[in-house]
Amino acid sequence: MSVVIEFTLTTRPGHYEQALEAYLDFVNRLEDEIEDLALAIIAGEPSQDLIHGVGIYESAEAAEDLASLPFFAEVIDALEPHLAKAPERSELELLALYAMDTEIQAPHIGEASLVEMSMLARLGHVDDVIALHESFAQDFQAIEPNAVIILETVQRASGRIRAFVLYENSSIATAEGSGPLVGGFYDAVESLLAEPPRRSELHIVHAFARG
Repeated sequence: MSVVIEFTLTTRPGHYEQALEAYLDFVNRLEDEIEDLALAIIAGEPSQDLIHGVGIYESAEAAEDLASLPFFAEVIDALEPHLAKAPERSELELLALYAMDTEIQAPHIGEASLVEMSMLARLGHVDDVIALHESFAQDFQAIEPNAVIILETVQRASGRIRAFVLYENSSIATAEGSGPLVGGFYDAVESLLAEPPRRSELHIVHAFARG
């Protein structure tokens, strides 16, 4: 069963670039050597000293076995001088994934944008929110070819549902955020949420999807 792992790094002031370089080296090795890695997305927020990594593994065992890989210890040792605190690892349930065969890196990375939509369902309404979002995502996928990756996840214990959409063009990502389809979804789901939904556009650094 597939599993989504989110890995978040908080860097020391002035150490963002060094931490990002070490983390990207690690992710590139994972893509080359771990066949169970189906997708990897790296986004950064330099102004907040944050680096977010999201990976989908075909099996939970593959994700758990990462900590025993020799080069995993190497990357943690390389990262440690640049981090303000220990890396944070979260496991998410995969709801749905649409991904074109893609690998986005420099020089084209500056044209892309990663949008995260985060929703906190009211107690007892997680499945209702999921159902509405899955219907919305199908409609969205049909009309937006610029979205090359659509990833939907949930943490049922907290009720947090998150969707990540990678656009090849950042201007389209911005325009879609105020479009009628997105607005209609927000209206439909509003009464099921414990707080207003949050939409963030993140600085995409690297994206990989295995065919």
